Amino acid sequence: MRIHLRHLPASPSKYMPPILAANPSLRGIGMTVLATAFFAMLDTSMQYVATAIPVVMALWVRYCIQTAFSAVAVYRLEGRLLPKAKEPGLQIFRGLLFVLTSIFAFLSLRHVSVGEFAAVMMMTPVVVSVLVAFLSREAVRPLRWVLLAVSVAGTITVIRPGSHTISWMLLYPLGALVSNTFFLIVTSRLASKDTPLSTHFYSGLLGVIVLSILLPRYWSVDASALMWSVLALGAVAASCGHILLVSAYQYAPASVLTPYLYIQLPFATFAGWLVFAKAVDIFTFIGIGLIIAAGTIGTLLTHRERRNFQNLKNF
Repeated sequence: MRIHLRHLPASPSKYMPPILAANPSLRGIGMTVLATAFFAMLDTSMQYVATAIPVVMALWVRYCIQTAFSAVAVYRLEGRLLPKAKEPGLQIFRGLLFVLTSIFAFLSLRHVSVGEFAAVMMMTPVVVSVLVAFLSREAVRPLRWVLLAVSVAGTITVIRPGSHTISWMLLYPLGALVSNTFFLIVTSRLASKDTPLSTHFYSGLLGVIVLSILLPRYWSVDASALMWSVLALGAVAASCGHILLVSAYQYAPASVLTPYLYIQLPFATFAGWLVFAKAVDIFTFIGIGLIIAAGTIGTLLTHRERRNFQNLKNF
């Protein structure tokens, strides 16, 4: 779902390099790559504060900042405080899945590295494609099973469960993967109903409401000024990343942009090495390569299937 062009600056191209102004797809790709860098920054900041700040408190701060960013954008673009929601039930369900995914993500980053967590989450597009076929009662093509197997193999290569002291803690990233999978499916249902900005706003607002109920029990003032600063930085990074990703789809379709989402993997791996001195070996690079290859091929396969279906429909 695209934001109407009347909401954009009259001449956005004058603020961009000529090559980006002349090629909208490159503009969308650039925004996507920058969004993945912000998402890697978010995960890194969350891991940094994970052992010092309660999960409810950390996520409450993040959602407050996200909602504030979204509210300002809604008011500037639509001239109202609350955007329209044609599917309030789905918006609530999506918001709850968003909160659940965030909780699993925060708990995951207490026990696994940023790169390992990103590797698990990057399986989501392949898992979604298989699950959607099941839900639609369509036959799953053998190639999709192969891609899922390759993606799982790549994730195992990155994580190497036997190298962890308590491998059951890897259930947290798997929980994030499951909740994020259904989150994306619900998001795709909402894409034809509500604007991306409206969906982003209400997910953040619901997160604030739910976590505010739990906050008095988990509030702590023991965190240092550094921890508060890192937490705020992560919240700003989350907002910037989501806004950039929403904007990117104004300039290029999902089939073009999805492969570039996998750039978050090397960003996250580099951040883990830079901030936490997490060693990066050849197996990590092999695993990342397998995940990126499976995801990219899956995206191209989906694009080809949709194009063939549309050609048959128009025949």
